[in-house]
Amino acid sequence: VNKIPSANVSVPTEACINAPVPFSATSSENVQISWDYGDGTQLEFGPKRSHRFVSSGRFTVTTTVLNKTTGCINSYRNDIEIQDIPTPDFTIDGLLDFNTTLCDNDRVRIAMVNQDLGTTYNWYINDVLQSPFIPNFNLSLLGGNKTIRLEAVTSAGCFASIEKTIKVAIPTAKIESVNEVCNRSDLAMKFTSGINVDQFQWQIIGNGVDTRSTNPAVYPVNEPSGTNFLTLNLELTTKEGCVNNISKSIRVKQVLAGFFAPSEV
Repeated sequence: VNKIPSANVSVPTEACINAPVPFSATSSENVQISWDYGDGTQLEFGPKRSHRFVSSGRFTVTTTVLNKTTGCINSYRNDIEIQDIPTPDFTIDGLLDFNTTLCDNDRVRIAMVNQDLGTTYNWYINDVLQSPFIPNFNLSLLGGNKTIRLEAVTSAGCFASIEKTIKVAIPTAKIESVNEVCNRSDLAMKFTSGINVDQFQWQIIGNGVDTRSTNPAVYPVNEPSGTNFLTLNLELTTKEGCVNNISKSIRVKQVLAGFFAPSEV
């Protein structure tokens, strides 16, 4: 009586759809090995094979070992679960397609569309991992544009991600003026616009006086004795209504009493 042939068969328990899946069977006997992947495709022969499943689900892989000398046959059956590629998605303030430009003091609601069992998810904001994972959260837009990425990976390693960017309008500029000014002289003020500036307004604060004007501006400095500093405040506004304020302190040098210019002597 001839013994039934045997082999060490390796079949993964799970894999991703449309990905190459390795199979192998080794035997010390003179055998022929065939593979039936259970998905309706043709038999394949050889100790090592690679196969792609084009649909998801559970399949029974049958490995047949034929002893070429005796003609005896043995079969091994192993189940494999083929998983779909995940399809992560999320809404921003309830919208899948969010195109509104916001201000940096705004907040938005980030919410997953669905959460599949057996799938691990991770949030990244500007490439920084957010931990621990929660499916829905409020996001402050302080600091500028936010790129939000949601990654998903199944137990078989099937991976997908989706990325969306929230545009944040922050008006920026640089105040250009002298750092100190003599009292009873004119202070010229201007600014170099950075980005997103649609409207602006100057505010000059000194000794309790609040003066507002528009650019270009010349402010007649006439401060009471004892006033050592003026504060220039520039309020910038974007077309979306986002506001930013930048300030600069100007030292006020008092004119000495009884001073005359040489031409007046």
